[in-house]
Amino acid sequence: MRSLVSALRAGAPIIAVPANLRNTAVERALARMPALAAAVRWLEPGSLLPAGPPDQPWLLVPAASLVQAPILQNLIAPGAPPQGAVLAASAAGQAPVAVLPRAAVGALWSRLAAGTPVGPNLARLLRNGGAELRESTGLFVAVSDETRMSDARAPCITALISGSFIDASGP
Repeated sequence: MRSLVSALRAGAPIIAVPANLRNTAVERALARMPALAAAVRWLEPGSLLPAGPPDQPWLLVPAASLVQAPILQNLIAPGAPPQGAVLAASAAGQAPVAVLPRAAVGALWSRLAAGTPVGPNLARLLRNGGAELRESTGLFVAVSDETRMSDARAPCITALISGSFIDASGP
């Protein structure tokens, strides 16, 4: 849920989420956040890539990550280069945070819509396509298991205490 909120706060007008991530807890949370609920589009396996210009940017945020909105804004805001951009801290991991043109997203679409992991394919696409590495000083944690979740708690608490994880402008 945090990734969805961060994407919304970063300026994503539509947030496409695989339907296999939809459950009662997510629905309850969305009911409390109308702006986020309005932005979410549930993807069913086999759904088609929505129409749009080939250079339209798509922000890809792994569900199993904690990332602050300013980091995502840094990927989007200065305008992603035609070959895309990737958060440097996530580039070597299993699930990079990236912005890609719609045309490149098409190569991953069937897996994205089905909610199956795309990390290795995305990493290869970014590497082979010459995606720009973008540094960030904000909080990013890839949460792949319970150990990483425990590791993520300390920086999240520090960010909350310092106020850097709180954004009064969002939902």
